[in-house]
Amino acid sequence: MDDELEIDLRKVIRSLLRRWMWIVSIALLLGVLAFAFSFLQPRLYEAKAVIALTRPPYQPNFDSRYQSLSPITLNSKMVTDVALGDEILGQLLNLINQDTAQQISAEKLNEKLKIEAGSDQSVLILSARMEKAEDAQRLVNLWSDLVVDRVNTIYSGRDENQVAFFEEQIELAARRLELAGKNLEAFENRNESAILINQKNSLLARQNEALRRQRMIEVVNRDAQLLLQQLDALPDNSPLPPYEQTSLFLLYSRVYADTLTPLSPMTSTDTQVVISQNNAGTQFMIPIPEANQQLNKETAVLLLKTWLESLKRQNAEIEAVMEQIKNQIEILQQRIQALENEKKRLELEWETASETYTTLSRKYDETRIAASDSSGFARVASYAEIPDNPAPRGTLRNTALATALGAFLAVCGVLVWDWWRSEEEPVPRKEEILAKEPLMVPKR
Repeated sequence: MDDELEIDLRKVIRSLLRRWMWIVSIALLLGVLAFAFSFLQPRLYEAKAVIALTRPPYQPNFDSRYQSLSPITLNSKMVTDVALGDEILGQLLNLINQDTAQQISAEKLNEKLKIEAGSDQSVLILSARMEKAEDAQRLVNLWSDLVVDRVNTIYSGRDENQVAFFEEQIELAARRLELAGKNLEAFENRNESAILINQKNSLLARQNEALRRQRMIEVVNRDAQLLLQQLDALPDNSPLPPYEQTSLFLLYSRVYADTLTPLSPMTSTDTQVVISQNNAGTQFMIPIPEANQQLNKETAVLLLKTWLESLKRQNAEIEAVMEQIKNQIEILQQRIQALENEKKRLELEWETASETYTTLSRKYDETRIAASDSSGFARVASYAEIPDNPAPRGTLRNTALATALGAFLAVCGVLVWDWWRSEEEPVPRKEEILAKEPLMVPKR
């Protein structure tokens, strides 16, 4: 096909052999230039320091309830990024320029530094090249110290700023604890819970007494109704039988004995019953005949009905007193509950402040110990010594590479040139070739 490219290897070789001088000349030219460039480079001394990534043998933890988070595992890539950061290089540049007369720019400094992983990922090799051996040693040692300090500050907790932070937080926590203690003490001085509880217990006792009297009134009322039913069966104006009169006196004795106990603030007065409260107590007086006086039916019925009316009014008064007691108990309960809630809130604030202060104090001790510890996740395994011999400039290597590159470029150029020339020359037709060839006449 017309679009296919046919390569004749013999033509390629013949073309290269025809222009071998060009190929050799270009290769030698680039080789000489590379040799001259490498040879004219200043002699630099290279110093190397080694950093090892380890884990601390222990981590202080004074309170098992509040453990420090497990640190991440360091690797060479993380340390490399930290070592080549702008902050580290800026600090290193300031230290170098302070002690050397010749100022170094940031670009030059970055070119003189190199960091690479060792045979193991936990080992990093830092190298620096300078014109003077002492400068190279000092530069790489300063760099390794800065990298180790920065890595331990970030990942190991060896940060003085953390110590200052905890000192400030402990001071704030101490003030909060002192304020919470003062608030709790002031509340205890004005706390009336004990008094209110005693008042509540007194009201509960009065409420129980009122309930007991209500039950007594119910029992007396029921017995009086039964006694009335028995008296109704008697003839009119008939004297009371002895046993009925005895029942009446026993019923009176029960009511009289119960009313001797005071029930403040209950008071009741009527024409037949008087309940008065004074310093001597409560008296219950009722116009009743002597025990040996004979009563008839009408007198006994009137007496019982008067008792029932009096008991009914007394029961209503007890209901009113119980309602008042209930309201007073509810008010006291609300006040007691409010005081208890306030006390719990203040105690919770004090306990929280105390726990916060204790925790911060322990973490402050842990951070202070960690910050003062000389070990960390990164350590300088080996500082650089002053190099005796300058670092190799790679003259032979650069010359060989440049020569090979020149030869390759020359070969490519020759091939491209021949291809271009072949495209410009017209291809002779078959008839023209045959016409130019001499005719061969056979001999007879």
